[in-house]
Amino acid sequence: MFLNYDLLAQRWVRYGKIYPFGEALAGILIVSLGITSPFLLNAMSILVILAALVWWKPPKEPPGRLPPEQVLPATISGIRFAMNNRALQLTMARAAGFFLFASAYWAMLPLIARDVLQGGATLYGLMLGAIGVGAVLGALFLPSLRKRMGPDHIVAGGALGTAAVLFLFAFVPIPVLAIGASLLAGLSWIAVLSSLSVAAQTALPDWVRARGLAMFLTVFLAPWQLAAPYGDKLRLLHRLQQHC
Repeated sequence: MFLNYDLLAQRWVRYGKIYPFGEALAGILIVSLGITSPFLLNAMSILVILAALVWWKPPKEPPGRLPPEQVLPATISGIRFAMNNRALQLTMARAAGFFLFASAYWAMLPLIARDVLQGGATLYGLMLGAIGVGAVLGALFLPSLRKRMGPDHIVAGGALGTAAVLFLFAFVPIPVLAIGASLLAGLSWIAVLSSLSVAAQTALPDWVRARGLAMFLTVFLAPWQLAAPYGDKLRLLHRLQQHC
């Protein structure tokens, strides 16, 4: 099965653009309407999605060659396949190694903007927007980069770029450089994400592709959930140190 790296990057760049501006919108709502307003808006958006799914009438597809499977046996067979697929295991290991550390600046970005850079909501919004712009630029430049570099070099370059971002956020408290680092963060993020997503898809046959990609997405999203509580603890410790 042929997969287009650049087409997949354009698909993922939508997420890269929407997420930062969603974070900025949440900040504006919290300041203007209160802490509960983002949750209310999110609940309303989910209701809209549920309504669209109820009203959606997909076209009928021809019957597949394989017999239908029940949920539990299908899940078990997908996990068993993933445990024996070396290519998928390596892809998920690389994804876990990258996103575990790359998700750190997402959790700590409010603290970086306020305490390290001595900025406010405006600087935080600019940094989030810069990450989205970097993701868009990354998707635009990925085709030319892939003509000179393979996916392994793209992932390695994205990892090095993210390491540079974390260094700049930690040790260079200059707002302009922080916004530039945010651009690099978005570019590195989309480069690694699109490359590893294609690697996961090419490692999976048709009959188990959806289940394998679900596992890949779990590995992709798990570091975000792990980073969030530790980010909260670090912010609390930082505040306590300031008051001592």
